[in-house]
Amino acid sequence: EKVYYRLQSERNIDFEELLKEMPAETRDMMKKSADENMAKTKGKVIFDFKKDGSFTSENPGMDGTTSKETGKWSLSKDKKTLTAEIKGEKQDFVVHELSSSKLSIEPKGQKMKLIFVPK
Repeated sequence: EKVYYRLQSERNIDFEELLKEMPAETRDMMKKSADENMAKTKGKVIFDFKKDGSFTSENPGMDGTTSKETGKWSLSKDKKTLTAEIKGEKQDFVVHELSSSKLSIEPKGQKMKLIFVPK
């Protein structure tokens, strides 16, 4: 089946807003761990969004393996919310930018941006 829009992570996830709310010791530990994890996974998270409302994802693990998932996706009429459903669990994302060159989303209730570019 033809892929409608295949995206891969462009750069590190922006944890800065999330980190501002944590105690300094926790923040330093989390930042170091996040930096190490991002270095291993940068550019390797891939989403294939299909026209029929389905998607597949490839998500690298810290152990070198890659987990693959399938799910459903939908975009609100105002194009400000992307909803993804995997195994019956829905997650809403705030859409910051949606263009032919970039998808920038933020999980609702979390302060980190996920930025994807066409692969």
